Amino acid sequence: MDPQKVVNFKPSPTHQKRLDFLLDKQREATLSSEERAEIEQYLILNRIVGLAKARAIKMLRA
Repeated sequence: MDPQKVVNFKPSPTHQKRLDFLLDKQREATLSSEERAEIEQYLILNRIVGLAKARAIKMLRA
């Protein structure tokens, strides 16, 4: 995959809206167990994407 495409990757507006909703709801401490699992999945994916972006940036600078 093109490293620049990796760097430019963003979640879809739908996914970003859902994550924002869950984070707001988490501040109220009213997440269900399913919602907690969902937010954990988003956080894991965010970490993986962050690592991919870091590697892509390194490739672009080489």
